[in-house]
Amino acid sequence: CNYKRNTGYNITFVMVTTMEMVFTASSFIFGGTNVYKEVRGVAPFLVPFLKMACVYFVLWLPDDQPSIASAFVKCLPILSLIWFVWLQGVNSYNLKILTGLVCSCLGDAALVWQGADISVFIAGMLFFACGLTCYTLAFGFSPFGLKELVAVATACVFLVGYVLTFVPEGVILYGVFGYGCLIGVMVWRALARFNLKTVIPWRKVFAAVGALLFVLSDVSLVLNKFGCSLPCERTIIMTTYYAAQLCISLSVVNSRLYLHEKDASCVH
Repeated sequence: CNYKRNTGYNITFVMVTTMEMVFTASSFIFGGTNVYKEVRGVAPFLVPFLKMACVYFVLWLPDDQPSIASAFVKCLPILSLIWFVWLQGVNSYNLKILTGLVCSCLGDAALVWQGADISVFIAGMLFFACGLTCYTLAFGFSPFGLKELVAVATACVFLVGYVLTFVPEGVILYGVFGYGCLIGVMVWRALARFNLKTVIPWRKVFAAVGALLFVLSDVSLVLNKFGCSLPCERTIIMTTYYAAQLCISLSVVNSRLYLHEKDASCVH
């Protein structure tokens, strides 16, 4: 118990330190620009998320004893991100991200009881599939991004194929395959949204990083459940998951700020 609690404190320290490093780096790179001011401006609204994430990791409630309390604690960081996105204003993009967070929150709650029955795991996967669909619709389908599609599709063939070798036959196999395709489409749309040869809206960079972290979290989850037990599996799964949701949530911030402030005419 003490070991797990110490692990929680260490993770909390790493998360807080990482956020401080991000804001410090932004001061050197974007100091004096609107981008830096916007990054610093949203920082206070992320305090609830950091606190709730700290609560989760410090309490470190046992995942082999599912309860309403453990589900609530697990959902707290996502609930704080829902509040954060809501405060940024309601528009088409923000509403889709908000809906995706709500679906993810329901999926989080369902997965607390995933060990009880495989049908609960499937229900949680369906909630997350709805969330991924919302994120994909938010990212949009323009520009098409042929190069990104080829790259992501190639990676998906190998990654999904590898993961499926651990999944038992039946409904769950088709479910994992479909989910893998959905998350691949989301990553494609997130990467296709910006062009490295032009100005890059920093919110789109956060969205792309969040999508990639989502892949890392979900692959770790499936491998740990059906394949071999990963070292520090819960730590890896939850830290990458919360970081992914944080990055995607940050993509709703002011849609007119760019890494290179040469053009402020485009929005999401």
